[in-house]
Amino acid sequence: MKFITRLAVLFYVTLVLFVSCFMIMFVAKWVNVNDINAFLSAVYEDKTLRMVIGILGGVILFMNFLFYQLYSVNIHRDKVIAFDNPAGRVSVSLVALEDLIKRMLYRTEEIKEVKASIRATRKGLLSKIKLALKAEVNIPDLTARVQDMVRGKIQDIIGLEEPIDITIYVGKILAEKSKTKDGDSQGEVKEDLNNVPFQGYRL
Repeated sequence: MKFITRLAVLFYVTLVLFVSCFMIMFVAKWVNVNDINAFLSAVYEDKTLRMVIGILGGVILFMNFLFYQLYSVNIHRDKVIAFDNPAGRVSVSLVALEDLIKRMLYRTEEIKEVKASIRATRKGLLSKIKLALKAEVNIPDLTARVQDMVRGKIQDIIGLEEPIDITIYVGKILAEKSKTKDGDSQGEVKEDLNNVPFQGYRL
């Protein structure tokens, strides 16, 4: 399968390179229009050349269909994990697992934002998680705890002991709210001042 995929990619790269070079040469007037007309006329009049061009067009259509099939199968394989039960085959959407992981991690006190993605590979499941933390925490301890939680949740849901590689990226650490010297926040001080009753004017 890898050989066919590489062959299709090589074919399309070569075809696009040829078309791009021809377009540049045509715009730069490095190609004579009369030569192009003569070539097209020769192909149109010659039965053998028409057959060759027809076969080439069929090959391009076949490679296009093959490339589409390979691409669509890979996309479907990456977003779904399947396993066999005694009663039949079961497919689980990886998007559903991603939403489940995000809901679980949002309940963690130190985490402010979560972005999760899961991809199925031949070696197992690959999970990438991006976190935004609420404050300064011990990142090694927190990430180790998150990895254990995610691995345990996925294994409990799908009921399989497949290898799960969990990569965590901490993209943001939010600062804590500033405090006044008396230990009260700015908002609480303003609220207390607003609650002072009006005493009237004094002479």
